[in-house]
Amino acid sequence: MKRVVAGLPPERRPFQFFGWVALLSVPFYLLGWLAPELKRWMPVQFPISALMVVAPLFAAGLLTWRSEGQTGVRRLLSRTFDAKRVQHKGWLLVAFGSCRW
Repeated sequence: MKRVVAGLPPERRPFQFFGWVALLSVPFYLLGWLAPELKRWMPVQFPISALMVVAPLFAAGLLTWRSEGQTGVRRLLSRTFDAKRVQHKGWLLVAFGSCRW
């Protein structure tokens, strides 16, 4: 069951998505600013604000859950990690080859 919010279908609300991403990123910025010594506990010496890399995933999940429910979130996550959907397999090498374990 899809709901139409603000006259636009769920897949056509980029401003709402980016608004949620910005809102979910604020705690990471504040934590990095107020407690810079927490950086010592990270395995790699990144700033704490680097942890906000998960904010787009949470924003997409939240908006999908609001419009389509738990089934929509499952479908979103299954599409996110589906390597068969990648048309040019060379991009998988770029994505995973740049990771340094």
